[in-house]
Amino acid sequence: MRITELFTAQSIALDVAAPDQAAILDKLVDLQATHGNITDKDAYKKALYAREAEASTYVDNGITVPHARTACVTRPSLAALRLSTPVQYNADDDGKTDLLFAIAAPENGSLHIDMLARMMQMLMNDDFVEKLRAAKTPAEFLDAIDAQEDAQFGEESFTQQEIPQNGYRVLAVTACPNGIAHTYMAAEALTKMGDKLGLPTKVETNGSDGAKNVLTPEEIAACDGIIIAADKNVETARFDGKPVLFARVDDGIHKPEELIKKIAHGETPIYHAEAGAKTRQAAGGASDSFGHSLYKHLMNGVSHMLPFVVGGGIMIALAFLLDDYAIDPSNFGMNTPVAAFFKTVGNAAFGYMLPILAGFIAMSIADRPGLAVGFAGGVLAMNGTNFAGLAHGETTGISGGFLAALLAGFAAGALWALLPTLFAGRNLTSLSVATIMMNSIAALLTEYIVKSYFQRPGASNTETVVVNEGSILPRIFPSTQFNYGILVALFCVVVVTWMLYKTPFGFSLRAMGSNPRAMQQAGLPIYGRTIAAMGISGGLFALGGSIQCLAVYKRFVMGFSPGYGWDGITVATLAMNSPVGVLLSAFLFGMLRSASISMSLTSQVTTEMISVLQGFIVMLVASPDVWNVLGHLWQRLKSCVGRGRKQEGAAE
Repeated sequence: MRITELFTAQSIALDVAAPDQAAILDKLVDLQATHGNITDKDAYKKALYAREAEASTYVDNGITVPHARTACVTRPSLAALRLSTPVQYNADDDGKTDLLFAIAAPENGSLHIDMLARMMQMLMNDDFVEKLRAAKTPAEFLDAIDAQEDAQFGEESFTQQEIPQNGYRVLAVTACPNGIAHTYMAAEALTKMGDKLGLPTKVETNGSDGAKNVLTPEEIAACDGIIIAADKNVETARFDGKPVLFARVDDGIHKPEELIKKIAHGETPIYHAEAGAKTRQAAGGASDSFGHSLYKHLMNGVSHMLPFVVGGGIMIALAFLLDDYAIDPSNFGMNTPVAAFFKTVGNAAFGYMLPILAGFIAMSIADRPGLAVGFAGGVLAMNGTNFAGLAHGETTGISGGFLAALLAGFAAGALWALLPTLFAGRNLTSLSVATIMMNSIAALLTEYIVKSYFQRPGASNTETVVVNEGSILPRIFPSTQFNYGILVALFCVVVVTWMLYKTPFGFSLRAMGSNPRAMQQAGLPIYGRTIAAMGISGGLFALGGSIQCLAVYKRFVMGFSPGYGWDGITVATLAMNSPVGVLLSAFLFGMLRSASISMSLTSQVTTEMISVLQGFIVMLVASPDVWNVLGHLWQRLKSCVGRGRKQEGAAE
């Protein structure tokens, strides 16, 4: 226990006018009461007067230390008062007082003696006292005490006694988007640090299984303050009128000492839940950036959607596990009563995935009134209701079933892309080789799975049956291949662009791509960033394949992407790894590929010529030195032509 842990900013008053001892003690009692540890202010004041009656608590050098040990004090605390004008505290004092420290200690033990001894040793230092007199704010006052105590005693506690506690000094609420790891890691860190600092801390966890260790109204009323370490919305209206510190859940893990000390030192503003305003708030409050606010709202929806996705996925998986494929291959998953039950429940859970996501995003933005609006909008989106169709009495249009298929494709691609990192470890060269090899393994594995379990009866090629109608990604223009996958691509471009250029994580990815050696020298986690980049890129690549299967072929067909992988590398190279550039270069290559087919049928231009043109474009973009060579050749040509003309002129 350190001296500074017994102060708060609210228990320190600077440059106060108090003409006599009575006014001074009244002020000191009020300052002590801000700790919430005095059950009877009058009894504590009487104990201070009783101690003064025994002998003056004036020390020297304008310093007085009133103190009392009484049953009305539930836990030890300190208060400080600096007078604007020195006064004669007691008639018998050798000098006037301008700096006072009040000690409150429980009746049991001699804790006040230990506190007093530590304070006296520190106040013997004249430089320290002058710093206290020069401090302009309570925070500076506390910093001076902390620095002096650290210089004289280090981490040594001023007492070996057990500090009596009555309830929790600090309360906290932790919540992360997924409600799994970070929620409980932050809770553990805050609890341990509270015990270490002698400030008992209770943490309410808002995990995936609901709120645990819920804070009671009595605990809230008695505590010094509340820490909200959350990256999603939590209920805060119950903390009205209490000091509340908003932070991110990562701060609860990595900065628990800083957060708890801010509460203990009274450096936290009072929170007011305004009537009619939002009663749910997450980290950062009004100071959130647009990006973090967007992330917060989105993650609130995702965290509530995850149980439906995970639970529904498990139920569907159980359906396939318990079913008999041989009964009816086209109805696999619904052939037996048990399988049909799990499949039906799983499909129902998946079906409500989109309404839940939309509803809780809306609730995060507009509180409870937004829940109904968001949920209704999610249902409309799930059913594919469009306003043009409503005019004709149609209530369904584009189904939302394809969303689950796209998400599943993204997840499968991300997991598959992560496998090479396990084989290659931290060797980036080996990672490239392993990635290429995994492509061949993926092709052979999918061929085996389709032929063994999902082969369309009577088909000569390796292909599945046509996916159900709700999972087909519809075309925007029926007579063309132009489908809603372009909207998915645009969304991905926006998200990836924001991530790469507006977040610290994106900056680290770009830095690693530019100079991994420098990143490693700086001590940044190269391997972790590699895993993240592989997972994201693998998921996006698989998303493109999912769109091709759901929109163009409406089934999985072996060999549906002839050379598309190499096209992807080419497009990325041409785009200079810019997300917007990828969109534009992909559009260019798509037009060239489509045009090559038409030109081969209507003219003498073959598809091979288009491929040569594509390669030439990539060479010019990917090899900047080519431009230098061409420029040099052009200058040489101009020089030769100029000399030739001069010679012709001289001959004439």
